[in-house]
Amino acid sequence: MQAYRLITLQKTYDVPNIVTRQGKWYRYIISNGISEITGYRCGKMGEVKSYLDSTIRRLNQKYDLKQASPAFNKSFVKPCYSSETPLS
Repeated sequence: MQAYRLITLQKTYDVPNIVTRQGKWYRYIISNGISEITGYRCGKMGEVKSYLDSTIRRLNQKYDLKQASPAFNKSFVKPCYSSETPLS
């Protein structure tokens, strides 16, 4: 699995029904080549970039297969049936 990374970050229109005075709205897409996360964040560009850097770092730590707990190790996964056992 590839590491998560920022694909796009762009200024967007205000999100409907949400009033804020904290800055502009930004739309972002984060992807690892398999999963894609699209979100919106309000703030100054520097604050949004800082938030995204932190989020991407946490996602990559969470899904780092080398550091994952044994529950996520493929060698611990057992099939729920085998081809030798007939299904009823």
